[in-house]
Amino acid sequence: MTNRLDEKTLSGENDQIEETSSTIHRISLLSGCATPPGRIQPLAYASNCPPNAAQQLAAFSSVQQSAATNDALGVFLIGLPVASMSGGDHEAEIAHLKACTMGRGVKGIMTGQ
Repeated sequence: MTNRLDEKTLSGENDQIEETSSTIHRISLLSGCATPPGRIQPLAYASNCPPNAAQQLAAFSSVQQSAATNDALGVFLIGLPVASMSGGDHEAEIAHLKACTMGRGVKGIMTGQ
């Protein structure tokens, strides 16, 4: 009788450990997901701002939102952030373009001349 109780206890503990491990794994995968464009902070300053920064920002933001949605769905269904893994994450470009549209762009680099 004692052996059965111990086996049940161990089995329950193993299930709990597996469940915790699975949760930790999913959280770590979510951290690799594309960030929604609204949560991306602009750079402190930006150089080489394109003249059409606002239009580029809109285009990249749309792609980034799709990547964030697809990553969340991919993690839910198969456990992998598929959009980020396939190069769909444009966080750096969006941060740069946000700085440009906020007037944080610099015309050129000072050369000391």
